[in-house]
Amino acid sequence: MKKEIKKLSLQEFAQMVEKMAKPTGSSRTIIAICGGPGSGKSTLAQYALKSLNQKTKSKTYAYLPMDGFHMNNKKLNELELMHKKGAIETFEAQKYLDIIKLAKSGQYLEAPSYSRIIHDVVENDIPIDKEKIIITEGNYLLSKQPIWQNLADYLDYSFFLFTPKDIVIPRLLARQMKTFNDKEAAQRHVNEVDLVNYDFINSFADNADEIVQIKHSDNHS
Repeated sequence: MKKEIKKLSLQEFAQMVEKMAKPTGSSRTIIAICGGPGSGKSTLAQYALKSLNQKTKSKTYAYLPMDGFHMNNKKLNELELMHKKGAIETFEAQKYLDIIKLAKSGQYLEAPSYSRIIHDVVENDIPIDKEKIIITEGNYLLSKQPIWQNLADYLDYSFFLFTPKDIVIPRLLARQMKTFNDKEAAQRHVNEVDLVNYDFINSFADNADEIVQIKHSDNHS
């Protein structure tokens, strides 16, 4: 990473989002948080969402996670990609881009979510209506691969969340234990998929407008 890493508290990050979010006209403002698996993207996005909606005393901000754009398990099995679940090729990039375009336009939409209970996609689970500012987060938002690279046209401001690997690994192991319920299988997935993705995603951190690191140790998703 060539850019400076700004170390912020959760509150300072929320203040930064508020500063950058300036909706105009009928279109929405889209703020992106990119980072590797286990970096804390979801926790960070949801903290900012709750904090800023409380401050405005209205539902001004909406949360749109990229996780809902995993290929569903049926498709992953058909393509024999289940063992790589979480890698860039296991996401519906065009579907995510289309939803981001729709979100930017100001129209009503229903986005998919990802359930960590059933470990699969839940379609039409996130309604976005009158909210004017979208906080979206995910692993590959700043990638320059085909389709993903087009996201930049619709993002008003982007953050890369850097979290050191020694903090990320225990989080990932705990997450994969819930998926596999087997220590060896969980460790294998972390080593062969999650950490490979972590290094790949960190390689495009400099594509962000800002690189941030959260001071608190409780930020983990």
